[in-house]
Amino acid sequence: MAEKSKILIIGVTGYIGKYTVAASAKSGHPTFALVRECTVSDPAKGKLIENFKNLGVTVLHGDLYNHEGLVKAIKQVDVVISTVGSLQLGDQVKIIAAIKEAGNVKRFLPSEFGSDADRTNAVEPARSAFFETKAPTTALLVIICLHWYRQYRLLLLLLPETKL
Repeated sequence: MAEKSKILIIGVTGYIGKYTVAASAKSGHPTFALVRECTVSDPAKGKLIENFKNLGVTVLHGDLYNHEGLVKAIKQVDVVISTVGSLQLGDQVKIIAAIKEAGNVKRFLPSEFGSDADRTNAVEPARSAFFETKAPTTALLVIICLHWYRQYRLLLLLLPETKL
């Protein structure tokens, strides 16, 4: 049996992040969750982090704006999944820089993976804001538009017990 990938998830206390962490851990992957120090003091998020620990998740303290800490976290894993919110999409270039320096990551999934900005139905000003924050990331990444990914693969990732 192949060895499971070690996965680092960034943005773990958000809506998508919490499900991604749970799915990764329940699938048997060694899972690492990057959380900001200030997050632990929030009672609701603190409880969520405790739930992660109960699933066997390794909680690492750090954030996007501490390059050395980000590199240190990334050196422990094979895969990095970003589930950061829309206001931090542009800051994913910091993750990419840390991945490049660490030199060991086999796969990076940016937060907007599976979203084709050219086909969004968002209205102004949200549409422009999305493009502005996404532009720096798309300059560094090849974005693969897989519309079926959101409907099929993401469902299987988040709910592995689902039979399709």
